Amino acid sequence: QAPVAVSELRSPAAQRGISVASAMQYAEVEDNSDHDSENDEEEASKCSDESSGLLDRDRGCVKSFVCICFVTTVLFLVAMSQIAILHMHATCGAEAGEAGMHWNSMIPNTTTTQMEYKLFSVIWNQVDVYNGNSTEAKKMGFWMDLNVFFDVQKRFAFVSEETQEVLMEARSPFGFYLGKQWHLWGCAGLTTEYYIEEDYWAKPWFNWNAEAVYNIKQVSAGESPVIAVCKIHRQDTWSWRGSYMQANITTPEGESIADIQQEAQITAGWFQYQRWHATNQRPDLLPNEVVSFMSAVYDIEIKEKQEKSSSHESSNNKR
Repeated sequence: QAPVAVSELRSPAAQRGISVASAMQYAEVEDNSDHDSENDEEEASKCSDESSGLLDRDRGCVKSFVCICFVTTVLFLVAMSQIAILHMHATCGAEAGEAGMHWNSMIPNTTTTQMEYKLFSVIWNQVDVYNGNSTEAKKMGFWMDLNVFFDVQKRFAFVSEETQEVLMEARSPFGFYLGKQWHLWGCAGLTTEYYIEEDYWAKPWFNWNAEAVYNIKQVSAGESPVIAVCKIHRQDTWSWRGSYMQANITTPEGESIADIQQEAQITAGWFQYQRWHATNQRPDLLPNEVVSFMSAVYDIEIKEKQEKSSSHESSNNKR
């Protein structure tokens, strides 16, 4: 092939050809660069999506870990509380046939009871029992509630202050029934036990004074006659001094056995629980321990009702 002359390269036609070729080359290069930039953007998008997915996965793992830790901690605390309750319930130290263990020997006939604040008893409710015959108001022991497995098994116990042993126990029976019922027995294998059953139909229709009637049965040798009737009601409902509860225990025929009276709030002090004063005139008919239980269980039941009500209100407020 003959060489192209310089004059031919400088001709307008040649220049146009060179310009077209250059333009085509430039367009091709630009297309390649656009394609590369698109690839880069796709790669960057993929990397961003992958990193975002990793971050979301990490956040999910952290949340799951926190949730697992929280649930585990709650279950651990609940388990520890139940173990503590079961441990305390298992300390029924008064063995069967123990010398000196009989009704009227554990609690005197005149007592003063007062509930403690939860600051001192976080897991359970506690009602302290003091000797009313002593000028020093010596503490004899305390009643406490033992709600095992979220109230599935509800029990009460009396713990001696001197020995820290459980001397008596009581529980609400299983099943459906109207009113409240308790079964009270001694840990020393005492043959006589007591059933306390609320007469639900004895309540008035308009119960402004919180009246309640309880039949107390003595269970011995397969028999369970009603030996006493406890009538409780509220006094001074609308008084500025604060209302208080009063109970009278009599025989079914009406003979007086014991008097139980709660002091007014103004007497107890505004930052104290109201005290109960109980006097049993006939320990031969009804043991002092049963009279003491009647005053203590009322405070415990009212306290549990208030706690459940406040818990229900707080859960509704959260919703």
